[in-house]
Amino acid sequence: MLENAPSSLNLTNQAALLFMFGGAFFGIGEVFMDNTFWQRAYAIRQEDVLKMFMLSGIGWALVPLAVASLAFVALAFGREPEQINQVAPLVAQVYGGQFAGWLFLVAVWSALASTTAASINALATLLMHDLLPRVKEGVTDDESLQYGKYLTVVVGVLGLLLSLPRILTMLQMLIFLGVINAAFIFPIVLGLWSEKTNPTGAFVAALVAIVGGYAVYFTVGNLQGIIASGWLSFLITAGSTVVWPSEFDWRKLQRAGRSAPEGGE
Repeated sequence: MLENAPSSLNLTNQAALLFMFGGAFFGIGEVFMDNTFWQRAYAIRQEDVLKMFMLSGIGWALVPLAVASLAFVALAFGREPEQINQVAPLVAQVYGGQFAGWLFLVAVWSALASTTAASINALATLLMHDLLPRVKEGVTDDESLQYGKYLTVVVGVLGLLLSLPRILTMLQMLIFLGVINAAFIFPIVLGLWSEKTNPTGAFVAALVAIVGGYAVYFTVGNLQGIIASGWLSFLITAGSTVVWPSEFDWRKLQRAGRSAPEGGE
């Protein structure tokens, strides 16, 4: 490591520190913004939600540690892949041969297929429950299920067509969307834990953070854009809550999920 990549052993490496904070922003924001996490939360029994998510978090924490270890091995051997996504399969192939490389490819493909299926299902379910009742009234459960199947196919085909040009790598896509994800972290967190959070301030914070974050993203740097988005979101949300605190009205939340008002009100 000292011979091939001495900068990777420097704990004050600016690029590493920037990725650490930027990665935390878009990683946490990804959990909040990804429908698959919320879908699983509703699918698990209420008494098991906390336990399952804690166990999943502990188990998932081992993944970046393992991949980071593989990256150190790749650097130590002076093997630099064409893309950062190829570090883990490269090391697997170096140590285990061609069979290990194929086996790792199958494991990654299985994980991607599972995630893609969950994302398609989540988006189709969202459209079926939120959009369909507004477009067509009086839809029965059987009709909703049938429309859900159609929407799943449509969303899958559209996703396939959008992915064919391969405009971005997976890492580039995560970082690009990280600006949006970071903008929603603090409005969601403060909205969940503080009943004084100003809803208008949270909405404005998200919009300003996205616009400001992408301005920094395209002028200064991508990770800097994520960090700027997170800070703008926090400052505006927290500042508006302190200056103009608001009382949360549970009745508004109750009415928000209704497709049509009851009793003509």
